[in-house]
Amino acid sequence: MAAARRCGVVLLATLAACADPQLDAETRAGLPHSRAPDVGEVEVSRSDAAYEVSGVSTAELLRSIHDHARATWPDPDGAGMTQVQIGADVKCQEYSNGGALQDAKLKLSLVVTLPRWQDEERAPKALRIAWGRFSGALRTHEEGHVEIAIRHAAALRVAFKAMKPEAACPDVLQRAEALIRNTDAAMMKEQLGYDASTNHGASQHGPSETGPNRRGRMTARKTA
Repeated sequence: MAAARRCGVVLLATLAACADPQLDAETRAGLPHSRAPDVGEVEVSRSDAAYEVSGVSTAELLRSIHDHARATWPDPDGAGMTQVQIGADVKCQEYSNGGALQDAKLKLSLVVTLPRWQDEERAPKALRIAWGRFSGALRTHEEGHVEIAIRHAAALRVAFKAMKPEAACPDVLQRAEALIRNTDAAMMKEQLGYDASTNHGASQHGPSETGPNRRGRMTARKTA
């Protein structure tokens, strides 16, 4: 049973230029370009979801998980999923001689999906122990994906705060879009590297007779 698949990352940006129509040209010209953009803390929202799996043997559980993965996720061996969505609402202030980032609001949405075993009470004790160890390791792995996403969202906030004025607001918005793309690329690179270095979570825990082994499979002793 694969311990996890790489997290899906979707980056959305809502970008808009704005100029205060109540300001005349002379007043607008005197507005300081040097003022740092107003970029608040990243608003993080998280929800935990579950999909049902059934069976009273390792083979049945594997089949149930794989059936769900093949029908739902790109990775047919996936057991868990962390979905990440970053939204950026960016506003630019136009001046007489250019434009500058006025403010930006960042939202990070996280959805962590893990399997929920319906038949646990009917299963052999050894299999229940194996499942407990497996699901614990899977959750630990997905929390690693969450931490990576939070770190990159925070880095995007820092990058927005450091943005300098441009020749015009379209240039400011273009720069903001580039920062978002760079965040996307850096986050995906680290997420993939995390999966590779942990074998999708399998190497984040030691092998055991009744738990996930180094190959990310769930095993159990035979019981009478």
